Amino acid sequence: MLWQLNRLTCRGFRSSCGSGDSPTDRGEWSSADCLETPRMSKTALLEAPKLAGPDPGREAKVNGAHRERPSCCSGSAKQAQLPTPSLTGRLRERLSSLTALESHALFTLLHRGATGEDTLLKCAAGETGVSEALIVKIAKKLGFEGFRQLREALGEHNRLAQADLNEELCVAEGASARLRKVLRASVQALEQGLAHVSPEALERAADSLHAARQRDFYGEGGSGQVARDAAHQFLRIGVRASVFDDGQLMLMSAALLRRGDVVMAFSHSGQTAAVVEAARQARQNGARLIALTNRSDSPLGRESDVALCANLDGLPWAGENAAARLVQLSVLDALLSAVAQKDYAAAQANLGRTTAALGRSGF
Repeated sequence: MLWQLNRLTCRGFRSSCGSGDSPTDRGEWSSADCLETPRMSKTALLEAPKLAGPDPGREAKVNGAHRERPSCCSGSAKQAQLPTPSLTGRLRERLSSLTALESHALFTLLHRGATGEDTLLKCAAGETGVSEALIVKIAKKLGFEGFRQLREALGEHNRLAQADLNEELCVAEGASARLRKVLRASVQALEQGLAHVSPEALERAADSLHAARQRDFYGEGGSGQVARDAAHQFLRIGVRASVFDDGQLMLMSAALLRRGDVVMAFSHSGQTAAVVEAARQARQNGARLIALTNRSDSPLGRESDVALCANLDGLPWAGENAAARLVQLSVLDALLSAVAQKDYAAAQANLGRTTAALGRSGF
């Protein structure tokens, strides 16, 4: 009905025009001219539907075509609603492309946990101690379009971390449910560690520790406690190691190491600045570097000669390195056994002597 009405309207429009030299006077009119307001009498308007007759099928088809026709605005809206790339996925894929300074700046923002949609670029640069241009460069290296998209990903990461924390706390569950949840997470961490830790890397680490002239263990915070436990276990079988959990002491230790010495560095994130710096210095002086860390693509993992990594996801409530620490202790037990096998008779004799000494002391 609409198209027939338009034809009648166009005819009325041409007949109502006077003679002249315009294209419409010569009958050379276009469909665009029909969009102008027609000059028709009330009688013509009333009779037009009768002449044209109703065509419901045609009208439905036309209306359906209008509904199905995509618009530029809707396409733009869809593009604007595309989800921001996952920060965790970007880190796993592209962390190795960052320099030590860039990694340190990124993890400062990540651990700060307060970056949101209203965080300014200059504030992020001030928090990390780097330039605004470097922050933008980090974002682009991770595959984001710029700082704004990185900021959104950090905000989403913080919201998800809070949700994971609430779930892990099991607010609505009892003590029995919490116990099962924690133990299942521990079992899952051990299974992942068994799948990811390289047996070849473990054997190379054992060879290095057994043949070393001097063994220094580096770690800070919780990783420092793991380093102390490792030195304690190795001493039981007669393998001596020194532990350094202070940045200045690590650097002094690294300055004195030479070829034939071994450093074992402990850091869950592989980003601890003091540990990475001292480990790098020791390796430059000729010492062999063994890294016990969660990720092989971290600065410490990339710097090492041998990396023992489990690549686990942390638990917010127990600490980001809780699951990894459980695996680290298990890896250390396996490493202790591998070192003992290099000279089993001496290890067994030393274990007997140290156990007897502790027994006499009442421990």
